[in-house]
Amino acid sequence: MSKQGKILALLGGVLFLGVLLWAVFSVPEPPDEGAARADRIMHYDTNTIHAEKDGKTTWHLVAKDMEMDIDTNDATFGEIEGVFYGEEGKELHLKAPSGSYNAKTHNLHLEGGITVESSDGMHLTSEGLDWNETESLLAAVGNAQLVHAEKDLIATGDRIESRDAFTKFAAKGNGDTKAEIRKGSAGN
Repeated sequence: MSKQGKILALLGGVLFLGVLLWAVFSVPEPPDEGAARADRIMHYDTNTIHAEKDGKTTWHLVAKDMEMDIDTNDATFGEIEGVFYGEEGKELHLKAPSGSYNAKTHNLHLEGGITVESSDGMHLTSEGLDWNETESLLAAVGNAQLVHAEKDLIATGDRIESRDAFTKFAAKGNGDTKAEIRKGSAGN
């Protein structure tokens, strides 16, 4: 092989080695999934979310801050005020510090100390409030207390649930909390 051929072969080898090293060392790092997920979350200041059934609004909430996953439409929110609508015009006005909404099941979970006032004088407090869309069931969960002074009624339990905006309801206990419904003792 001539001197010129050796030089060309050497330059070709160096060029090949350079391209190989460039290919190996320039492979990008896989994207950080946490950063990619953060880019898929929408942030809102003061936004409304609501549900309808058979053409009627079931509930609506206004949240001071809200985050929604673009891919699933699931949402989390804070500083919530809202209304659940019952039959015959009954309304349940509520306040909650935080909550979440599952777009697939249409279920709602509020937490952090819930207060509910009804348009007919009922007052309800609990640690959380769950709406189950499939069962049309609203449940006050955790140290639940329902007081209806006009009906002179008080109910307590770990869980108080209703399908008709607490016109009719059931109180349930657990191992630590006894369920109780008393007539003639509201406000005492």
